[in-house]
Amino acid sequence: MIPINVSLGEDMINFKRYFSILKKYKINVPISLHVEYDLGGAEKGAKKITMDQKEAFAKMKSDLTFLRTAWKNA
Repeated sequence: MIPINVSLGEDMINFKRYFSILKKYKINVPISLHVEYDLGGAEKGAKKITMDQKEAFAKMKSDLTFLRTAWKNA
């Protein structure tokens, strides 16, 4: 099976459960957002990307919003 990189919320991770465990044990650590799905080359560090910059930023912002909401609702 070949892994497919997708946006947060489209994956198999149960963030609500994971974040609720972190909260239960009072584990308060920073969260880093790392993106590997297609962003027109930005996900690989390309200086010039093949998609509109606003679209790439919108996708990353969507993931950040997802994480914030999942943490709040856990």
